[in-house]
Amino acid sequence: MRGTVTGKADPTQLDAAGQEIRQGISICEEKGYRLLLAEGHSMPGELSADAGRREEALENLKKAEEVGLEMGMGYWLTRTQEALARLEF
Repeated sequence: MRGTVTGKADPTQLDAAGQEIRQGISICEEKGYRLLLAEGHSMPGELSADAGRREEALENLKKAEEVGLEMGMGYWLTRTQEALARLEF
């Protein structure tokens, strides 16, 4: 969450925000917090899309979609698929 706030507040800090988000994803993976992984991958995808980093956004959003489908997550899956649709015009 801190990385997302950093990236939204100051888009020039997108790389630092991504680093914080990746650190959070690693912690969730280590601890087995699978439910948080879809959100964790969706957030940097959305930040990257907002910054015009299409390939980076697609990579993260597709991972978020994969986790969301695997876990049967409604909200984050829908949000991720909407973000993907905006990128795949």
